[in-house]
Amino acid sequence: MILPFSEDMAFPRQMISNYRYRPVEGKIVIDLFYNAFCSKSDIEAHRVMNVARGFGDLVLLNSHEIEEPGIKERYGSSRVSS
Repeated sequence: MILPFSEDMAFPRQMISNYRYRPVEGKIVIDLFYNAFCSKSDIEAHRVMNVARGFGDLVLLNSHEIEEPGIKERYGSSRVSS
Protein backbone atom coordinates (compact mmCIF):
# COMPACT_ATOMS: atom_id res chain seq x y z
CA MET A 1 0.00 0.00 0.00
CA ILE A 2 1.32 3.44 -0.93
CA LEU A 3 0.10 6.53 0.86
CA PRO A 4 0.81 9.68 -1.15
CA PHE A 5 2.10 12.57 0.97
CA SER A 6 1.55 15.20 -1.70
CA GLU A 7 -0.58 15.78 -4.79
CA ASP A 8 2.41 15.57 -7.17
CA MET A 9 3.76 12.28 -5.86
CA ALA A 10 4.88 9.89 -8.60
CA PHE A 11 4.18 6.21 -8.04
CA PRO A 12 7.24 3.95 -8.35
CA ARG A 13 7.61 1.95 -11.55
CA GLN A 14 9.31 -1.39 -12.14
CA MET A 15 12.76 -1.07 -13.66
CA ILE A 16 12.79 -2.09 -17.32
CA SER A 17 15.99 -3.71 -18.50
CA ASN A 18 17.79 -2.37 -21.58
CA TYR A 19 20.60 -4.89 -21.11
CA ARG A 20 21.51 -7.09 -24.07
CA TYR A 21 24.08 -9.87 -23.92
CA ARG A 22 26.75 -9.38 -26.57
CA PRO A 23 28.78 -12.54 -27.21
CA VAL A 24 32.42 -12.36 -28.28
CA GLU A 25 33.70 -15.24 -30.38
CA GLY A 26 36.24 -17.36 -28.51
CA LYS A 27 35.55 -15.68 -25.14
CA ILE A 28 33.45 -16.31 -22.08
CA VAL A 29 31.67 -12.99 -21.56
CA ILE A 30 30.65 -12.04 -18.01
CA ASP A 31 28.60 -8.90 -17.42
CA LEU A 32 28.86 -8.27 -13.70
CA PHE A 33 26.45 -5.77 -12.12
CA TYR A 34 27.01 -5.01 -8.44
CA ASN A 35 26.45 -2.36 -5.79
CA ALA A 36 29.56 -1.40 -3.81
CA PHE A 37 27.39 0.00 -1.00
CA CYS A 38 25.96 -3.47 -0.33
CA SER A 39 28.60 -5.60 1.40
CA LYS A 40 27.08 -8.89 0.19
CA SER A 41 26.96 -7.66 -3.41
CA ASP A 42 30.53 -6.36 -3.17
CA ILE A 43 31.83 -9.64 -1.71
CA GLU A 44 30.08 -11.70 -4.39
CA ALA A 45 31.43 -9.38 -7.12
CA HIS A 46 35.00 -9.91 -5.86
CA ARG A 47 34.44 -13.67 -5.87
CA VAL A 48 33.27 -13.55 -9.48
CA MET A 49 36.27 -11.38 -10.40
CA ASN A 50 38.67 -13.86 -8.76
CA VAL A 51 37.13 -16.83 -10.60
CA ALA A 52 37.21 -14.92 -13.90
CA ARG A 53 40.91 -14.10 -13.37
CA GLY A 54 41.56 -17.82 -13.03
CA PHE A 55 40.46 -18.35 -16.63
CA GLY A 56 42.87 -15.71 -17.90
CA ASP A 57 42.40 -14.49 -21.47
CA LEU A 58 39.46 -16.82 -22.06
CA VAL A 59 37.20 -14.47 -20.08
CA LEU A 60 36.03 -10.97 -20.93
CA LEU A 61 34.74 -9.44 -17.68
CA ASN A 62 32.55 -6.36 -18.02
CA SER A 63 32.20 -4.94 -14.53
CA HIS A 64 29.40 -2.42 -13.85
CA GLU A 65 29.08 -0.74 -10.44
CA ILE A 66 25.37 0.13 -10.51
CA GLU A 67 25.74 3.42 -8.63
CA GLU A 68 28.23 4.90 -11.12
CA PRO A 69 26.71 7.78 -13.08
CA GLY A 70 24.94 6.64 -16.25
CA ILE A 71 24.88 2.88 -15.52
CA LYS A 72 21.21 2.73 -14.48
CA GLU A 73 20.21 4.88 -17.44
CA ARG A 74 22.26 2.84 -19.91
CA TYR A 75 21.08 -0.59 -18.80
CA GLY A 76 17.58 0.25 -17.67
CA SER A 77 15.82 2.29 -15.06
CA SER A 78 12.30 3.51 -14.43
CA ARG A 79 13.71 7.05 -14.34
CA VAL A 80 14.57 6.97 -18.04
CA SER A 81 11.80 8.46 -20.13
CA SER A 82 10.62 6.35 -23.05
